[in-house]
Amino acid sequence: MLLDVTNNAYIFHQDDTLIGAAIEDEQVLDIIASAQQNTESTGTYDDKASETLAVTKYDAERGWVFVAITDYDHAFAAVNKTALLLAITCLVVLVICAFLVWIFVKKPSKDFEKLGKIIDEIGTLDLTNAERLEKYKKRKDEVGIIAKATGKLVESVKAVIENLVEQ
Repeated sequence: MLLDVTNNAYIFHQDDTLIGAAIEDEQVLDIIASAQQNTESTGTYDDKASETLAVTKYDAERGWVFVAITDYDHAFAAVNKTALLLAITCLVVLVICAFLVWIFVKKPSKDFEKLGKIIDEIGTLDLTNAERLEKYKKRKDEVGIIAKATGKLVESVKAVIENLVEQ
């Protein structure tokens, strides 16, 4: 809309019958009052069909108020689309990260289980399967550290048992 504040009339309107007509709509009069106070402003305009956004620009030199009205859905469509795309992207990244964490945690936990069974056998002084520790000793993670320490423990227990047998 383009409004003539001096003559209180519509200069341009979507409805051709209002062009040149006197402004009687209270909302439009409120828009004019707001625009005159703030040369540029935004607000809402109730067109009863949808929620709308009104942006005004007041030209004091001519006594005109330019009013651009659009519905919120149209004005923020790109923002909503981008927000949805960002949410989907974050969700996909979260799922991928969770899957990778699961993979990297699952592998060592299986090895910890196998190592635990070997240590249980050693706990009952069954040292016959202690050589199964060898494949874990080469690793540089926690499993390797535990396997090396358990291997040293097995060596010490074997030495103690041999000493007891000799005596």
